[in-house]
Amino acid sequence: MLLAATGAHPVAAQSVTSSGATVFEGETAVTAFVGVIPDDAATSSGARPPSAFRPVSVASWSEFISRFGDFQPPSRRSSRDDAAAARMLRHSVHGFFANGGTRAWIVRVSTAADLADPRRALGALRSVDVDLVAVPGAVSSRQQDAILDHVEAAADRFALLDGQPEPRRPTVTEVRGTRRNSNRAVLLFPWILVKDPIAKKSVSQPPSGHVAGVIALNDRQKGVHTAPANLPLNDAVAPEHSLSQTSVSGLATNGVLVLLDGSGASGVRTWGARTLGGDTNGEFRYINVRRTVDQVRKHVLATNSASCQSALAEAELLLQEMWRARALQGTKQQDAWFARCDSQDLRLGLALMRPTEFIVLSQSFR
Repeated sequence: MLLAATGAHPVAAQSVTSSGATVFEGETAVTAFVGVIPDDAATSSGARPPSAFRPVSVASWSEFISRFGDFQPPSRRSSRDDAAAARMLRHSVHGFFANGGTRAWIVRVSTAADLADPRRALGALRSVDVDLVAVPGAVSSRQQDAILDHVEAAADRFALLDGQPEPRRPTVTEVRGTRRNSNRAVLLFPWILVKDPIAKKSVSQPPSGHVAGVIALNDRQKGVHTAPANLPLNDAVAPEHSLSQTSVSGLATNGVLVLLDGSGASGVRTWGARTLGGDTNGEFRYINVRRTVDQVRKHVLATNSASCQSALAEAELLLQEMWRARALQGTKQQDAWFARCDSQDLRLGLALMRPTEFIVLSQSFR
């Protein structure tokens, strides 16, 4: 059975100050990381790292270093590219937990060459229930096309893509390259400076892991339905580049989540909440709308209902709770959501944004 979006109306921007914690059971923003951990990496448990191309769940930084190892100098067997990629993965996972992430799935590969085309590693995630996907530092067209293909085929997850680390100019074309539009992805720019315990100085790193943690914390505190905008990043010294207001506006409206210098105590902050392509993505042009609809889909399908009427009862309970938590717009229930069975087809309507126009979902029980 498939729940699909149909016949949706245009929607407008939602305030990031909407109240209401998440109403979905279980963890959201569970993040899959694909990256390099050499076969001979030293782990705190003393065991060898888990097999390559096999997803492993970790719930803390300490559990990660037990399985995959802490920050460490590269071994003699690692190339410069291998060492750089391993450092990116460790900083990304560390940033994820430092910013509020609670669970990650790690798919390790042995060398940077294994990431040139990450399709095999991403394929290991097909049977894993995740919300966000990150391949830290993967910025080539081949790599990012593979990530987009994966999340679009899965149809239940969202990609955090790192922008180009050193564009000639901070324009959409230079930061994004030739990446296609997708309402299942956002591009992150610029890279961030973080303190490296091995180099003993600040180094430039991709921001995808840190932003995944910020999204996880925002989900818990405000709800999946709120945009992850104007939020602080921990474990980051500064953005690698300072951007003009014009550059920020141009990037953010085209699906780039910009990392701004918050100045002083606020450090780095997120700005923008559009999916890759911005307004061309219609009702799914905002990250929080895309992810909320995915969560509704997961929770409706997870009931394994045998009939439209039993699924309808479950859907009504969920939508009522979402409305009471102010995850849906409308002062009256009929302005916020509807649910009905048309013969054996379940139809749901959600007013996720102002004005109160419905995004419509349907599921067949024929």
